[in-house]
Parts: sequence; structure tokens; C-alpha cells
Amino acid sequence: MLAGNLGTVTHLENPMPVNIYEGTITGEFELPIAKGYNSYFYVLVGSGVVSEEAVDTFDLTHFEETTDAKIVHITANESMRFLFISGEPIKAPVVVRGRFQQVFLGYEHGVIVPNQPK
Repeated sequence: MLAGNLGTVTHLENPMPVNIYEGTITGEFELPIAKGYNSYFYVLVGSGVVSEEAVDTFDLTHFEETTDAKIVHITANESMRFLFISGEPIKAPVVVRGRFQQVFLGYEHGVIVPNQPK
């Protein structure tokens, strides 16, 4: 848990390094990825090129865990609003509980309405 409540436990400290950037790009821009990090670049609004791949509104680009630090090159066609998240992989299974579990199980069975699994 990165932040929030789980039973009687409240945790607000981030146990693992993570970088979160949100902003608007016009023209060219570079974002760093630290060695060993997984990263995601999400286009909120606009279009452009991210590491030689064309992107548009709602596109997500995933950068696998790096063996060396690297730079992501970004070029916006006009103006591009983005969210960039980069951090060390947790390398732990996802634990699904409660309401999220209902939705997840429903999705697995092709049913989006909770409490009605096939």
C-alpha cells in the first residue's frame, strides 16, 4: 500500500522511489528514466512522438525495466498534456480484495455488473 487505509493501518509514506510528472509540452522535451525503473507515459490530451512512436490522446507507452539510465525523447505536434510515472518494480503479486475483486472477477467472466458472475 502506497497511501491510504487498510483496516487499522494508515500509511502515507512511499516505501519505494517513484517519480510522477504531469504537465503540458509544446515542442521537444526529455524525461529521465533511472536505472532499474519501469515507466509509463500517458497522453491526456494532444498528440506527438514518444521515443520514435506516434501517440495520441489516451495512448499509453510502457518502458520496460531499464538496465541503464535512459532519456525519453518527446515531441508534441502542437500541445500535449501528459502523465509520466516511473519507479522501481515492486515485483510482488497484486492482491485483489473487496469491491475491486468483484469487478475483477466479473471482468474475467465477461460480466461487468458486480455480484452477477457467470
